[in-house]
Amino acid sequence: MEQLPAKSLFRSPWLLAVPLLLLVAWAGYLWAFPAYVPPIQPTPNGYDELVELSGKLARRTGFYDKMSDQELATVVAANEPILAEARKSLRKESVVSLDWSAGRNWFDNVHMKRSGGLRELARAFAAESLHAQKQENSRHAVTCGLEALQLVPAASGGGLGVDYLIGLGISYGGTQILRDACQTATLDDCKYVLNNLPDIRQQMEPPAEITEREWHFFRRINGIYTTFITEMTFNNNRSEFEERLNESLRNAQAVTDLLRLHYAIRAFQLTENRLPKELAELAGRELKTIPPDPFSQRDFVYQAGKDRYLLYSVGPNGVDDGGQENEQDRQHGDLLLEPRESNGSGTLPAN
Repeated sequence: MEQLPAKSLFRSPWLLAVPLLLLVAWAGYLWAFPAYVPPIQPTPNGYDELVELSGKLARRTGFYDKMSDQELATVVAANEPILAEARKSLRKESVVSLDWSAGRNWFDNVHMKRSGGLRELARAFAAESLHAQKQENSRHAVTCGLEALQLVPAASGGGLGVDYLIGLGISYGGTQILRDACQTATLDDCKYVLNNLPDIRQQMEPPAEITEREWHFFRRINGIYTTFITEMTFNNNRSEFEERLNESLRNAQAVTDLLRLHYAIRAFQLTENRLPKELAELAGRELKTIPPDPFSQRDFVYQAGKDRYLLYSVGPNGVDDGGQENEQDRQHGDLLLEPRESNGSGTLPAN
């Protein structure tokens, strides 16, 4: 009896299906979890130019609010050509420069130092704004504040969590510059600010994009195992960090909307020679609509007297504490945006 040749294992239909199934599974994995593509770096990159310019600022620029008028004028004059170039760079596309092939030392010793430079540029704009206020040039004072706010997306776009927080810090500094200038702003200044004040939500990327980019970045520079172990620790949990960024963004949104309301109230006051009795009086005039407090989804708290008013957000805890801030615990107490020379009562004298 003739013996039949043994069948080749590779000719068995079910074995041929195994690599096909593996291929389909791999394709499905790549579809569900595509390889992360870092943001494209533009050429030229406004971010790189701004970082380079920040290194040329006059010494002591960051101490502008503690300077004599003479020293302030000297520092502003020294920084004038640098800020002129910075204004040009702000009109260019900017993406935070990240070296995805570098190691941890690059992040700690190079990137952290570079990112801090944009905060110094923001302080230079603040110094120029303060000098303009002293020179009674109200339009230039508010313009410098708006220019400082243009640094926000330049400092954070395409970056990591630290860049995101630096951008939010610059945003608060810019709104503080404008709040200081509000007291002497003319009606035209108020309209100029209200027409050009950016929406912080449009300036910043969604926190979920930041945490995803940060995970992929540190996975590349630290390795998969170290990144996994780090993420599993309580203080570095990705979802927790994302919530922190969301809360910081809500805080920045509240501050920006408080600033918007302060300028609207100032414009109303200059037009009507009185304070609005309630925020609703601003709707359809100085503002199209009244922004809600992001922490309560109701109106910001506004109390008007004869020549003073109180305006604040209830803050992260959602509780109205009567306009009292808690310097020791920002999670409690209300959120105000008052001039730096304020007596701390949260009131603004009328002119």
